[in-house]
Amino acid sequence: MSQITVDYSCRSTWILDFDINTVADWYVEWDILYVKHKKTQRNYIEYEPYYAAKDLESQRYKRPVNVFLDNQIIKN
Repeated sequence: MSQITVDYSCRSTWILDFDINTVADWYVEWDILYVKHKKTQRNYIEYEPYYAAKDLESQRYKRPVNVFLDNQIIKN
């Protein structure tokens, strides 16, 4: 008996009009980018992705990123 396991990948992209390297803090959660531009800023500003993974759902499962046969990777 054989076991085949595959990994799929999806991605979102943000095109920003500022340099993310100069902000005070940022993180991504549930496909929303949260940015605190200054340390004194109380709240994070939310940014939707320019290209969202959820909008590309039909492409998500087209090709696996990794293929494993009996827990050994055979394609990546």
